[in-house]
Amino acid sequence: MTTTRTAVEPPKKSRRRNYKRLLLGISFLIILFFLIALIVALIVLLYKEKSAVCLTPVCVHTAAIILNSMNATVDPCDDFFEYACGNWIKQHPIPDDAPSVSNFENLGQDLELALKDLLESGPDTLVNMEETNEEAVKKAKYFYQMCLNESEIMTSWRNVFDQVLHTFGGWPSLESSSQPNIRIRIERLYGIMVSKFRADSLFKATVQPDDKNSDKHILLIDQPALNLFARDFYMLTETEVERLAYRTLIRDVLVLLGADHRIAERDSLEVLQFETELANITVSEDQRHDVSELYTKYTIGEIKERYPNFDWLLFFNTIFENINEQKGKNPIQFEHDEPIVIYGAEFVARLDKLLPTFEPRVVQNYLTWCWFFKAMLRDLPDPFALTMFKFYRTLNLMMVQKLRWHGCVTRVNSLMPMATSSIYVKHHFDNEAKAQVEEMIALIMEAFVELLDEEEWLTGETKAYAKQKIKTMHQKIGYPDYLENNTAVNKEYERYIVYESDYYKTKFQFYEMYQKDILEKIRMPVDRNRYSLGMVVEYLPALIDPNFLQLWYNRMNNIPFESS
Repeated sequence: MTTTRTAVEPPKKSRRRNYKRLLLGISFLIILFFLIALIVALIVLLYKEKSAVCLTPVCVHTAAIILNSMNATVDPCDDFFEYACGNWIKQHPIPDDAPSVSNFENLGQDLELALKDLLESGPDTLVNMEETNEEAVKKAKYFYQMCLNESEIMTSWRNVFDQVLHTFGGWPSLESSSQPNIRIRIERLYGIMVSKFRADSLFKATVQPDDKNSDKHILLIDQPALNLFARDFYMLTETEVERLAYRTLIRDVLVLLGADHRIAERDSLEVLQFETELANITVSEDQRHDVSELYTKYTIGEIKERYPNFDWLLFFNTIFENINEQKGKNPIQFEHDEPIVIYGAEFVARLDKLLPTFEPRVVQNYLTWCWFFKAMLRDLPDPFALTMFKFYRTLNLMMVQKLRWHGCVTRVNSLMPMATSSIYVKHHFDNEAKAQVEEMIALIMEAFVELLDEEEWLTGETKAYAKQKIKTMHQKIGYPDYLENNTAVNKEYERYIVYESDYYKTKFQFYEMYQKDILEKIRMPVDRNRYSLGMVVEYLPALIDPNFLQLWYNRMNNIPFESS
């Protein structure tokens, strides 16, 4: 009998095999986990890449605009401009009532339409308007309706015109030789024009923050605003047609106002000659970029000594004769030690030599013409409107007359910017967008401070100064919060008076109050939290104030991002 014996493995070999199996299983699990993690990571990465594409309605709309503006049939290496903008140019011909077209002007037109709709909403009479808590808005809406009413304007304008001319001491071009008016000194005449109508035809005189001490307001003198927009129009041979059209405009308007044809012919030539000489002594804009070079501070006594042919003390005291001191009822009266900033003393020196070379009658004719051109002519219906259109057509500014509402929106927005901005932001502005931009700028400023600390080439003193500069900067995003406060907006215009059925009387009272708000800031500290709501450019569709879209360098330690 044979007995078979079964072999038994040693214990060590058995344990080693079990360890191998265990390690193999663990390795498999690790590899499996790694593969799962890799797949998850790829999914997350793909999701992130996909989510990085903005698909909000605003982004989609903006992308569509860009794509629609491109001409993809053109090779960008051959003509990149045509590739990027070709279709936009084809789709946006210059309108007959505008000198040019651009994205900014298109947005300006959208803004005009929005303001038009807002100003035309609700009752059209001052008494019946329902917004009892929006007095400023009521005044703006009623002023707009008055501007549209051409028949009432034609009935009332001449009476207001005659009253203003009486204040000016007359208009020599309209006087008969047998009954001349008493002459007024040029300094006093121009002072009245500046205080009541914000005149800037001889030179600009205003109150604004001192560029070298932006905590305080100071008197300022600068170059004039020329009626032909740029000094080259007065100088170049190729712009002779434009100069002839301008002289024709002056002559024809004088005749419409009642001047003798021969006097109108003579005086229009003299006015153009004086304005040409005035333009010739101005400094071209391309030489005025360096503010520090333009800036010169004198006292009134010093400029009186340097430029003796103009009585500066009489001029400024005339401007402020209806402006009371901050803590009193007495009008502000300047002495010789009052500081004043001049931008471009070279221009003032030339002006001082120019004035004595012309008769006072010619200078008075020029100043009064400029007042009428800027303050009255643009709003008068036919035949004045037709005369203006012929002039604009010669300058290729428009080929057809604009509808009247365009100018009326501009006038209201220029004189009551807080009121128009108030109703605009309530109906057309996204508060969430404002909050997002504020957060973005806060992060940018925070990152800038971090970058400062990392820069080794900057000294500690420079870094400290830069950080202090950051702290003093004020953000002005979209619009000021007080535009949503009816009480604050109403207070801004509580001195504005609406004279029913008298457009020009109302407009001129608005002019005076607008200017008074500016002049009363003299010697006052600067309110950095207040937005600058400026006048509009009256011959272009772009509107400049919190409604308009612009971003610029500001010497007031401000970052302004305007709303629309």
